[in-house]
Amino acid sequence: TVERPLTGRKFCLTRRGYIGLAPLAARPGDMVYVLAGVRLPLILRQDERHDVSPYVRLVGCSYVHGLMDGKASTLD
Repeated sequence: TVERPLTGRKFCLTRRGYIGLAPLAARPGDMVYVLAGVRLPLILRQDERHDVSPYVRLVGCSYVHGLMDGKASTLD
């Protein structure tokens, strides 16, 4: 059914206007990253215990229309 792939996901909209599906734990301010060698965009969150640090937490993987299958490598 259609519901099964959506289980544990919610719709999201990025600041650049991309739409997609993110983990239920995702929240405003989380970041979408496309890392080399990773098939799906990742949702990362600045570590709240470290205000000014490079530490991030992995929220989960996502589907973002237009950022799949290496298309993100062509973004400015």
